[in-house]
Amino acid sequence: MMDDRNQDEAKDLWRNQPLEGAAMSLEQVRARIEILRRKVRRRNLIVGLACLIVLLGFAYYAIIFTNPIQRIGSALTVLGAGYLMYQLILSKSHIRPETALGNTADGLTFYRSELQRQSDFHRGIWFWSRLVIFVPGPVIFMIGFADAYPSLKRYIEVELAILVLLSFLAISLNLRKARKYQRELDALDSSTPGSSCWYRDDL
Repeated sequence: MMDDRNQDEAKDLWRNQPLEGAAMSLEQVRARIEILRRKVRRRNLIVGLACLIVLLGFAYYAIIFTNPIQRIGSALTVLGAGYLMYQLILSKSHIRPETALGNTADGLTFYRSELQRQSDFHRGIWFWSRLVIFVPGPVIFMIGFADAYPSLKRYIEVELAILVLLSFLAISLNLRKARKYQRELDALDSSTPGSSCWYRDDL
């Protein structure tokens, strides 16, 4: 009984001790930050290019199509793509760890903040706001397309079903990504010196 109590006290002591006690060199922390930075940069590049294509495409549609519903849908889609691009910019860190981080404690704090930033990007207000802002645009555009071209209504219905399916898939993928970041945060908060959790690469 006494051993269990001592063990619990030891765990509490570790959890509450300052970050300087972590057995990580500044170079190792910077390496982990750089791995995360590359992942975020790659994601932002791919999604950003997709958003740019959607934005330019629907801006063109807003000009060439005369149906007012199509134009409204095109304008809302442009707005949604622009909002997602804005979120990508906000999710990007503007701090260079090799120049800004002078010690391991600062590095761990910065790494935690970056993990939290990316976790927030895939859940909560960040994710749901862009879903709510982006999805109505293509839906309204398709409704307008069906109105302008009744003979294509059946094909438009299939496209709408695919859009709904993709929306649910986006929800699942983003929440799963957020859980991965959260697990890394939890491991960071509860790890002991030398824990292998620092070397996971499943983000």
